[in-house]
Amino acid sequence: MSTEKRYIGLFFLAFVCLCLGLVNYALFRKNIIVLNFFRFNPQFAFSLKPRLLHTFMMNYFSDMMWCMALCFVTVAFSELNILNRSGKMIILMVPFITEVAQNFGIIPGTFDWYDLLLYSAIVSLFVLLAPTLKRK
Repeated sequence: MSTEKRYIGLFFLAFVCLCLGLVNYALFRKNIIVLNFFRFNPQFAFSLKPRLLHTFMMNYFSDMMWCMALCFVTVAFSELNILNRSGKMIILMVPFITEVAQNFGIIPGTFDWYDLLLYSAIVSLFVLLAPTLKRK
């Protein structure tokens, strides 16, 4: 695969992850700030069985997709030498910072320890699997 196609692929994967997260919110949640920004407020929300799957889709899937999108973009920017080590660290800390900001009421949202665990797992996998994110 050519280098240019790789970066297009990484940015495309990031875009797909963002879209999946947005569609998931539109299907499973009401009154989401991002959807309100676009003046889209669905009057319905799907419900899934088993309850555990519904909870995952409603509370964690979109956060997971957006964290993965951030990781894909970070990998691409790292390989293009746009980011140095501190830049990578700052970008990969964004999900954690937003969660803590929610805890202190700085930004709207609900703090959740499971979100922090999910972000830790995703970022750790990307750091382990993407050579450009490894410590140099």
